[in-house]
Amino acid sequence: MTFKKSLLLAAFGLLSITTHSATANYNVVPLPQSITMAKGKPFVLNESTTITCTTANELMQHNARFLAEYIADATGIKLAHTTGSPKAAGHILLTLDSKIAGKEAYRITVTQKQVTIAGSTAAGVFYGIQTLRKSLPVEQTATVNLPVGKIVDYPRFGYRGSMLDCARHYFKVSFIKEFIDMLALHNINTFHWHLTEDQGWRAQIDRYPKLTEVGSKRAQTVIGRVTGLISSLLNIRVVMQMTNHTLTPIVKGRGAKTFKKWLDDLKESLKEKEIEEIGISYAGGPEFANQMKEELQEFVEKPIPVLETGSIIQTHTGENAWAVLVRYK
Repeated sequence: MTFKKSLLLAAFGLLSITTHSATANYNVVPLPQSITMAKGKPFVLNESTTITCTTANELMQHNARFLAEYIADATGIKLAHTTGSPKAAGHILLTLDSKIAGKEAYRITVTQKQVTIAGSTAAGVFYGIQTLRKSLPVEQTATVNLPVGKIVDYPRFGYRGSMLDCARHYFKVSFIKEFIDMLALHNINTFHWHLTEDQGWRAQIDRYPKLTEVGSKRAQTVIGRVTGLISSLLNIRVVMQMTNHTLTPIVKGRGAKTFKKWLDDLKESLKEKEIEEIGISYAGGPEFANQMKEELQEFVEKPIPVLETGSIIQTHTGENAWAVLVRYK
C-alpha cells in the first residue's frame, strides 16, 4: 500500500469519526409517565444548537448552564446559551408554563425545528432537563438525533430522598458532589446528609456556632459507654419505653428473669386494650424474640412478624437487644 493511499484512508477514517451521529433514547430511569412518539424527521443536536431561556429568572439561567454542561460531558458537543424568544430553528427552549400542574411536573416537546422543555417552576424544568440528559448517548459524537414526540412526566411522591452516612464512613468532597449529581439524575429531590452521631453535634461550622456551643453538650444519654460496659459485666438488663419520642428506662434487673417479668406485665396490660398489630425485631439470637411472639400472638389477629435488626442499629444496641412495637386500634 502506498503512502498516499494510507494517508487518504486515515483521512477518511478521521472524517467518519467527526461526522458520526447518534440517536437519543427516551426510555430512561425513572420512566416518564407518558412518552408519545410522532412521525417526522428528528431534531438534530449539534454545535450550532443554542439553549435559550425565555426568562432571566436566576434558577432558569442555572438550568441552562446545567444543560450545556450535561450535553458537553456526555457527547462533547458544546452549546451556547442565551435569553429571549427565538424565531429561527435549532434551539432547545427552556420555558415556564403555569398551565402545567405540579411544581415538579414537566413536558418535553421535540419537533424537527426545536426542543421545548416546559414546567410550571424552574424545578420542573430541571427534572425535564434530567430526562433529556439521560436520553443522550454517552459517547463523543458530532450530532445527536432526537426523535420527534412528546414526554409528559410528574412525580408520584413529593418527598424522594436518599441518605449518605458520613458519620461512620468518610468520603471525599468530590465523591459527595458526584453523589448529589446522581440523586438529581434520578429525580431524587432530598439529600439527607448524616453528619454526626448520638445526641451531640460534632461537626464545627463557623457560620452556625451554636451547633457546637449548645448542640455539642447534652444533659443525659440513654446508656453511656461506661454504663453500658458495667451493665454488661454485671449482667444487668434494662427495658426502655418510647414515649413522645423519648426513651425512658422502665425496668432494670439482673438476668433473663427481668425480661420475663416485664413480658408478663405487658401481657396483663394488653388484656384491656384493642391491638391493631404487633411487630418484633431483635439483634443477635432470635430465641427471646420468638418466645415473645408465641406469648403475644393471642392479643392480635395478624401474624406477628419477627425481623432481625439492621447491622447499623446493631452496632449501637449490641447483642441480645430487641424491640416490640404495639399499635393500638
